[in-house]
Amino acid sequence: RPEGDLWHKHAGWIQPESLVQAWLAHAGIRFVGNADVQMLRRDNGHWMLFDSSGDTLSQASHVVFANASGCKTLLQSLSPDIALEHDLVPKLALLQALHGTISSGNTVPAAHTDTPINGSGSYVSDIPAGAGLKWFAGATFETDAYRLLDVGGQHLANFERLQALRPEVGEALKPVFDKGDITAWTGTRCVSHDRLPLVGALESNHQPTLWISAAMGARGLSFSALCAQWLVANMCAEPSPLEASLAQGLNVQRQRRRRP
Repeated sequence: RPEGDLWHKHAGWIQPESLVQAWLAHAGIRFVGNADVQMLRRDNGHWMLFDSSGDTLSQASHVVFANASGCKTLLQSLSPDIALEHDLVPKLALLQALHGTISSGNTVPAAHTDTPINGSGSYVSDIPAGAGLKWFAGATFETDAYRLLDVGGQHLANFERLQALRPEVGEALKPVFDKGDITAWTGTRCVSHDRLPLVGALESNHQPTLWISAAMGARGLSFSALCAQWLVANMCAEPSPLEASLAQGLNVQRQRRRRP
């Protein structure tokens, strides 16, 4: 590979669904699905969580907003007397949704490679899916969700990245892209003003009960567990698992950097 690339010999690929299920299998976690929290109110030292009908979903002494872009609307439902971190509103206003599409198809022998490639785009092959093996290439980054409707344009953008990233693989897969024998998967990433997560206490008092772990961007599977460990350490007044400079870069109360 060209000078400057790095080979991560201990890197690996994971299946997100299996990882999340393993995390949720912890004895201290009770997962409740299909529970859309629409409003929070504090009552006798506890937070009451309500759905759209005003019914109580749950109550807790501490609440962590880990709902990506949804944190903006939910935090706006709070009573004005809640002392939130002073720079929070401008930071949340700058949260952005980045949409993207990844292309995939059945593994083509001529394009086979057992080495996942990342750079300006990515490519991985021989992933078990259903009755066969598939390859995945992508992904696009769009600020306008309507651009996702042009699926052909999304595939073309992924193909152009693949050609630059791994020319021989791009050449082998060109007939597949030309024929349109590929499928698309789309998703949305929540990113902050400086492309780093927003993690930490939302209240400006000495005993905060509202916390956040959001804006993971395109690195959610890498950031989320690390941010969760650091968040719990802060909530429980335990030693930080992160060095000070990295912790400050993730802290929701960091100074908002402005571009020139």
